[in-house]
Amino acid sequence: MAKKPDRTKVAEIVVASGENARDFPPGTEVVGHLRSGAHATYITVPVAAIAQKPKTLTWEAAGGLFLAGATALDTLDALKIGADDTVVISAAAGGVGSIEAQLAKHRGSTVVGTCGERNFDYLRQLGIKPVRYGEGITDRIRRAARWPGDRLDRQLRTGWQRPRGGAGRARRPLQVER
Repeated sequence: MAKKPDRTKVAEIVVASGENARDFPPGTEVVGHLRSGAHATYITVPVAAIAQKPKTLTWEAAGGLFLAGATALDTLDALKIGADDTVVISAAAGGVGSIEAQLAKHRGSTVVGTCGERNFDYLRQLGIKPVRYGEGITDRIRRAARWPGDRLDRQLRTGWQRPRGGAGRARRPLQVER
């Protein structure tokens, strides 16, 4: 049971734990995410919905990191991204995209990440092949995806984008293409 979560993000201190929650004794700082119900003063959460908060992170950073990390991991797991895959990750220097890129790289994938030029060094430090946004991006992705392999297995778009033509305020969420 965590005390006083104020939204769907849980970033609190455990006040009581059940028999199957030995890794989370009272006093443990935890982060997590629930789809609903986190507005109560006290809640019961499944062990799978929380993780210990890293001691070096602030509460605010830890609460946001869990959701971005869970989103990235769920996406890669659902697509079965693994060794020998070549993937393109849109917004690879962003919150979810940077975690997706690092996890895919850790799994042995060749990762191409779209970003602005100011983030090229950051992605290169992670072992990600950066590709600049803008006119001609498709050709740049094709060239980068062939390095070192010769195919593109997945493209992950994790940002919100304007509809084609750029008109209006409508946005569309995550898209996954094969």
